[in-house]
Amino acid sequence: MAASKRSTRSTASKKSFISIPKISTPKIDFSMKTNAQKFLFFSAFTVIAYGFAALFAPWETFGKLLMPILPASGVTEKSFSQWKEVFATFSFGWAVGKIVAASSSQKATKLFCQLNSLPMTYFVYCCHKAQTFDWPTWALFLTAYVYFGYLAK
Repeated sequence: MAASKRSTRSTASKKSFISIPKISTPKIDFSMKTNAQKFLFFSAFTVIAYGFAALFAPWETFGKLLMPILPASGVTEKSFSQWKEVFATFSFGWAVGKIVAASSSQKATKLFCQLNSLPMTYFVYCCHKAQTFDWPTWALFLTAYVYFGYLAK
């Protein structure tokens, strides 16, 4: 009995000497059970592709075909070459947020779609104002964000 008290005391003293908090991570589920989660995963992989295209595609492909808002806004091949790593980093970070939301829960997916509809609305506005040929594509993404964020059950 004395031995068990001794081991309890030493365990207790070890816990009080260094207090290491327990880190809990959310359960990540890539099963994509809902259409909202499927859309958000698709959207994440789309933005990842744009990030890689920014890094590796020639300006004629990326700037003029994939992101015509850039030259319409005065961005040139030379000026973009100084910012393409930043653009790619932002794209990858945006994708991480989408993947985490979609793999966490339906509630997180819905919240992401709600919040993301605001910057997407402004992006669609900018593309439409600049009369880029791809603004309807971004409007479709915006429609999906609004649908899954506000209308879908």
